[in-house]
Amino acid sequence: MQVGVPRSTAALLQRLGRVGRAGPGTLLVVLDDGPYGRLIGQRPDALFTRPLEDTTIYLDNRRIQYIHAMCLAGPGGEGETLGGPDWTMDDAVRATLPAEFLELVAAEQTGQVPADLQTLKSDGGHDPWHSFPLRDTGTSFKAELRAMGDAHRELLGSLTYAQVLHEAYPGAVCYYQGRPYRVRQVSLDRRQVVVGHEKGYVTRPLLVPPMIYPNTAAGWLGGMTHGGLVAGEVDMQVTESVQGWVEFRGRGRTEHRYPSEYWHRDALRRNFFTTGVCLWHPALDEREAKTALCLAAALHEAFLAEVPTDTGDVSAGTGVMRDLRPPVTSTRFITIYDNTYGSLRLTARLFQPDVLGRCLTAAQIILANGLEERDADDDIREAAGVYGYPTEVLRRAADVLGQLVTEWGRPGRAIHEGDAVAPLPATNRPLVIRPGDTGILMIRALTVPLDFI
Repeated sequence: MQVGVPRSTAALLQRLGRVGRAGPGTLLVVLDDGPYGRLIGQRPDALFTRPLEDTTIYLDNRRIQYIHAMCLAGPGGEGETLGGPDWTMDDAVRATLPAEFLELVAAEQTGQVPADLQTLKSDGGHDPWHSFPLRDTGTSFKAELRAMGDAHRELLGSLTYAQVLHEAYPGAVCYYQGRPYRVRQVSLDRRQVVVGHEKGYVTRPLLVPPMIYPNTAAGWLGGMTHGGLVAGEVDMQVTESVQGWVEFRGRGRTEHRYPSEYWHRDALRRNFFTTGVCLWHPALDEREAKTALCLAAALHEAFLAEVPTDTGDVSAGTGVMRDLRPPVTSTRFITIYDNTYGSLRLTARLFQPDVLGRCLTAAQIILANGLEERDADDDIREAAGVYGYPTEVLRRAADVLGQLVTEWGRPGRAIHEGDAVAPLPATNRPLVIRPGDTGILMIRALTVPLDFI
């Protein structure tokens, strides 16, 4: 029995595989009352028609490029290991690599690391191969268990900054291999999360709506206009903050705000640069921020339902433009953005054929489902996400969304058609490992060259 709908096709297939290990069996999925569960209840065939998630690495991400440059050209790197201390890159290989990457390799070899990448160099230390997750180039934290008055110390693993903010924030009860731990300390200087044993309580972060700053002055990565609706992919800066946590013990609910015994400041914050898809429309200017946040949350849920994406890879929010540039004429916007520092351009998939239209329609269904169970005096529910908003906010969000859907149905045109970078195609899958390549297998102190057949 599966309580709650698996978020991805891969997760569903994994659970089906567990059922069949000992012989033929049946998987019973109990739908929850969240947005995705209700969507699947109305469209159960979507469980089996969604494609598997793509393994995505945006190779133009400058930070990802520099991590690979450190692994190749740094002390003890692949170049030195395979070619000796005076190694040089073969011209045939050089011709296949992006010019930006070659510049970073040269910078690593000469020690002239660009200022914006020096923190990344420090984070990599002497072992950049194991210091960074494959796709997230932000700060990495080590999680350490301390017990018996700190006499027992055990390394549990590593966390990205995004995971710390959403799952392992100060005071959180997080679960590792099914066991609950209390986060007792987060050190930004040492990049360390200290946890201790705890009972099986449940916590939820008190997240502040993110502050989002789209940079339309830097140009458009892609986009369309449909009537008064402008949809564009742009670079942006994002600040995310958590101000405490809500703890559930049985039927009890307690709210804890920072500063506390676990965190001495008023909030834990994360700043990063990424890309996202923003929607501008005059109807958003006519509503308050809470309505826009509700609408962004519904569109976020719809995106996760329509596009095979890990739930932690994208987020949503709203903001107000400080610098209006054509074709944008309205100040309020909603956005879905990549959570990875430097971006993986996951949200660019909204500009693949009919994806944004399907997401807008799915968001309408999500809001309609939320309103169906509300009475006029049922102002708010103990729920996270889009269904945690008051009834009137849901109604106003549904009204604005109806206008966006109408505008999207009108003929569209590309933004700055001659200058915009084309959206990522569905088949953008460059070969990372090719026949004839040479790699290195690193196991503890053992380094073994490998030839790929």
